Amino acid sequence: IMFTNFVAVPGLPQTVMQESIRLYTDCLRKQLFRFKGHECKEPDPGKFTLAFHDLYSALLFACSLQQALMYLDWPAELLTQPGCQEEYTPDRSALIRRGLQVKAGCAYGKGAQSCFRKALKATGRPDYFGAIPNLAARVLGQAHPGQVLVEGILILRNDVITIAGSNAKPGKKAIRKNGEGGYVGKDLLCKPCGLVELKGVQNYKVVYSVSFMELAERLFPP
Repeated sequence: IMFTNFVAVPGLPQTVMQESIRLYTDCLRKQLFRFKGHECKEPDPGKFTLAFHDLYSALLFACSLQQALMYLDWPAELLTQPGCQEEYTPDRSALIRRGLQVKAGCAYGKGAQSCFRKALKATGRPDYFGAIPNLAARVLGQAHPGQVLVEGILILRNDVITIAGSNAKPGKKAIRKNGEGGYVGKDLLCKPCGLVELKGVQNYKVVYSVSFMELAERLFPP
């Protein structure tokens, strides 16, 4: 289960903000279709609850969205705002930030006790409730603009095969530790954020920041 939301830009004219949200939501839905995700609901413009068949697809979706957002035809006024301006790697060889900033929080689990499905009366679409959606919402609350966070207990265990996708060989670890304390999967870099206390959640949770290798130099506060 994944929650996504955009970061509002104070002082931006309403028409520009609305156009920026429209561009973002169109981009999100295109990426969602690409990775076979399910849109559960959009309770407010640009705020989504999403579901995926496996963790790897969810993380690929979120990282692909972060990459695609940088190349949208954003309103010129948006691109003058702090946090939305173009940002490059120190050697200026690669773009790492541009446009409306979006954040995502993800959690994964199995079984009826952790998550159950119920159709929404207003739309008929299935939505998910229980411990896993609650955890994903709390993880989203910890994310910074432009960041993808995942509750990462699977990364610390041996049952991490889902994070490497369907091409991973059974019995083989899907990710490996790199020299900086992070974990590298197929196309993904998972940086540890440590044990995090989440509001309303028992016990500290292991949280990872996930990105494509190309955006490894997009930095966030501790």
